[in-house]
Amino acid sequence: MLVMRVAIYSNKPVSILSFKNYIENVTREMEKLGVEFIYINKKNDISTKADVDLYWYPFSTPPWSLVKVRKPLVISLLGDYGLDIPAWDFYGAGPLQSLVRRYVLKTRLLIKWSIFKRRSSAIITVSKYAKNTLVKHLKFNEKRVFVVYHGVDLNIFNPKGERVTLNRPYFLHVSQYVYPFHNMKNLRRIIAAYTRLDLDPKPYLVLVIPGYPKNIEIDGVILIRKRLDKEALAKLYRGALALVFPSLHETFGMPALEAIASGCPVIASNVTALPEVVGDAAIYVDPYSTKEIAAAMKMIAENEDLRRMLISKGLERARKFTWRKSAIMHKTIFEKILKES
Repeated sequence: MLVMRVAIYSNKPVSILSFKNYIENVTREMEKLGVEFIYINKKNDISTKADVDLYWYPFSTPPWSLVKVRKPLVISLLGDYGLDIPAWDFYGAGPLQSLVRRYVLKTRLLIKWSIFKRRSSAIITVSKYAKNTLVKHLKFNEKRVFVVYHGVDLNIFNPKGERVTLNRPYFLHVSQYVYPFHNMKNLRRIIAAYTRLDLDPKPYLVLVIPGYPKNIEIDGVILIRKRLDKEALAKLYRGALALVFPSLHETFGMPALEAIASGCPVIASNVTALPEVVGDAAIYVDPYSTKEIAAAMKMIAENEDLRRMLISKGLERARKFTWRKSAIMHKTIFEKILKES
């Protein structure tokens, strides 16, 4: 079997969990398909690696140093910069400050991508929603933008195995605190919906938010700030009444996929990429309505038949998302680019 040699330029550690999860899983599965990865971490090595077939930058916005690459270049853009939602929802600051941030960011992006749109052979996005946003706001050529969904590790995230049990049921929320973008996870409305929840006994609300900087002193709310491994997360998903995930913006929504794979119902927002990923395996709410979020939580807590139906649909839906399938699609795109170059 002919080995494909792919150079990955990485000049700093990966701190965003979703990026790390994507890169580790896709590279592992692609290596099984005969792809060899050569990791480059110095700018002066970029133009000297003549013995590779192509360059792949899987960390979203590429650095300027990649302009001098003289081989085909593929970029994985894991986000869409929140360009299709109001700036204040994305940044969580006041309207004027958010609009200024949006203007500065978009100006920089238009300059950078005016170069890299021509320089890159292909751009990989994680949802049709993300692709449409990039085509609309940054004028990407849609024929060179490929949608490849993430996968989920069904050996870890499945309904079998240990589950967390507390002295009463609990709802779950999972995200990572990344300043200044955490506002789009909608934590303020999740907590507001929980406080108005009329149930006796009232379930806990467990928040897993690594890096969250504030204390939350509300009766029944349990905040976990430390980073949990995948096995610990799977146990939490299995034991939860539901994952509460009404984000204002998602380009994919990995916690929702992990939840349904683990047999955990999902309360999701009806906007951006979540309906595309979770399909009919969730209760959808208007993320701006604390009333709808609270009503969905109450409905799931009181209706066991509904929970069973959502769990069944979720397990079926999750089987469509595997890292093997994602890796095959990546390799197919790489082969297409090499054939055309």
